[in-house]
Amino acid sequence: MSEEQLRLSLVRHWVEIAEEDYWAAQVALQADPPKLSIASFHTQQMAEKYLKAFLELQAIEVPRTHSLVRLLDLCNQVDADFGPLTAAAASLDEVGIEPRYPPTRLTQEKAQRGLQYAESVRRLVRDRLPLDS
Repeated sequence: MSEEQLRLSLVRHWVEIAEEDYWAAQVALQADPPKLSIASFHTQQMAEKYLKAFLELQAIEVPRTHSLVRLLDLCNQVDADFGPLTAAAASLDEVGIEPRYPPTRLTQEKAQRGLQYAESVRRLVRDRLPLDS
């Protein structure tokens, strides 16, 4: 397997597990009652994995971090279209961590907004990836 084939395989893997997080976030938000902490965790994870897929595609070493702000900064160094997502990344970092430390102030509105921010990251990255579908 060539280096490029290996890189594309890793990109596909990042996308696959990001989509699992996307599914989990949607299911958690649609539950009755909604599982806000689960949804928020998975929205942050989805965005993180999509950013890592983009970095992998660019042959940039993917750092072992959960900071979306840090990952977004790396993405922005090769594609300025990532810059406007900085506030969304900071919000997702907060929403993904907040429920882990009680008491939480997480609301349905905040969790839903987190999903919308993560979907923005997803769209931007998917537009740049060589995906079959």
